[in-house]
Amino acid sequence: MKKAIGILVLIVLVTAIGWKLYANKKVIDEKSKPKNVVLPVPVAATSVAESAIVYRFSTIGTLEPSHIAKLLTPTGGKLDQLFIELGSHKQKGEIIARIDDRLRKLAVERAQQSLDKETADWERQQTLYKGGAVTEQAYIAAKNNYLNAKNALERAAKELDDALVRAPFTGVIYEKTAEEGTFVNIGSQLGSLIDVSKLKAKVLISESDVYLLRLGQSVEITAEALPNKTFRGNISFISPTTDATHQYIVELSLDHTSSGMLKAGTFVQANFSIPLNQRSLTIPRSSLLGSVKDASVFVVTNAKANRRSIMIERAVGDQLILKSGLKVGEVVVTKGQQNLSENSAVTFIK
Repeated sequence: MKKAIGILVLIVLVTAIGWKLYANKKVIDEKSKPKNVVLPVPVAATSVAESAIVYRFSTIGTLEPSHIAKLLTPTGGKLDQLFIELGSHKQKGEIIARIDDRLRKLAVERAQQSLDKETADWERQQTLYKGGAVTEQAYIAAKNNYLNAKNALERAAKELDDALVRAPFTGVIYEKTAEEGTFVNIGSQLGSLIDVSKLKAKVLISESDVYLLRLGQSVEITAEALPNKTFRGNISFISPTTDATHQYIVELSLDHTSSGMLKAGTFVQANFSIPLNQRSLTIPRSSLLGSVKDASVFVVTNAKANRRSIMIERAVGDQLILKSGLKVGEVVVTKGQQNLSENSAVTFIK
């Protein structure tokens, strides 16, 4: 009987020890389990600022002479003299060609003689008419003859002058297309003249940028052909309509100093710097989520990040000018956005 009781007590003790060991193991296992601790996401951030902005952009163009003209004959005939040599300088009004003018000179002489005769007759008829010695009809006929003779002389003189081809402006001959002694028709090309004393560059400007430009604005111009040098130009023309690519043609005139170093045909880069009048809200481009047209950013409030849609007016270098969506002083994430979700906890890094 005593032996049975001893065995029973031993069983109870073993069972109690087993349960105790099991309970301890459960506690240890619970403590060793990984806990779902949410750590804040490290991000870089900056505050929305209000500042004056200088908008800068560049575009490529080609230098052209300020004036270029084909030298055309105003009349036809034998080309008696041609004063055109490639590279030769011509002053405005200088004779560059002479067409056979012998018959034209004779026509001027005959017209002058006729005018002299009709002038004398007209003066005589005036005297007689005042004295009542001739009829009004004879007086009017003499006057008409005088006027017709005068007009005929002017026409003959114009035709004689047309035998001379003159330089329309001061420039340099860069093309010769005729030879002395040949026959030319009205409108035949003798050569071409360019004015390189001033140069101009034509560039294409987008619709969003062209409204910021004004005539006379200064523009910095650079050329790969002349590195480490900058030149100045001014906006001299802004097209009132777009071209086939929906861009606006803008013409830049270079000053005399610049024109003296550069040559027509050179590729140049026009660098525009335009101070925007109003102070604008800006954020770094690195804070942008999505595109400029469908923009959003993560805004941090009370160490929590939330995504917010914004509207961008324009991009200026590495800055974005805001139209709406943010206020001065609000904090936007600039680095680490890829690790964020809505209402993520954040910690700031430098």
